[in-house]
Amino acid sequence: MRVEGSNVVMKILRAEHCLDSGERERMRHIAFEDEYRNKTRKSALLAFVLVVLAVSSFYFFYMKPRRVVPILMYHGVSGGKNSTMFVAPANFEKQMKFLHDEGYSVIPLNELVEGIEEGAQFGPKTAVITFDDGYEDNYVSAFPVLAGYRMPATIFVITGYMAGREGYLNW
Repeated sequence: MRVEGSNVVMKILRAEHCLDSGERERMRHIAFEDEYRNKTRKSALLAFVLVVLAVSSFYFFYMKPRRVVPILMYHGVSGGKNSTMFVAPANFEKQMKFLHDEGYSVIPLNELVEGIEEGAQFGPKTAVITFDDGYEDNYVSAFPVLAGYRMPATIFVITGYMAGREGYLNW
């Protein structure tokens, strides 16, 4: 016969004159097991609640405020070059129109860097546009489109090519 609950067992233990020493020892053992089991359940529940709180806190206070700001990196905007590094002017126009129509806020690269350094939070539709190498079509083809949508962009130039190399921006 197994008796559940330490309160019941303790009542039985109070009536020691009814039990022999073997039964008293068995009842004490049952009471100890029940108390241990209850403490273990409480500890497990407390550990579970603490883990849920820790994970929730990590997500809501660390991960959720952070937003990824995509950096759209282009090389050139030219219809004449057949390369995966170049995008056709009409395609570039469509991409900028999409950003504009979908409500993206295009910010300058330095604003992104300063914001990261200061711990700023960016909106969910924030983007940055950059051009690598300083191809001449960055100004001739891309700049008018960007200006039309009032979007800033950063151009990283190869300074050694600015001394008059064909197809690149120059002074």
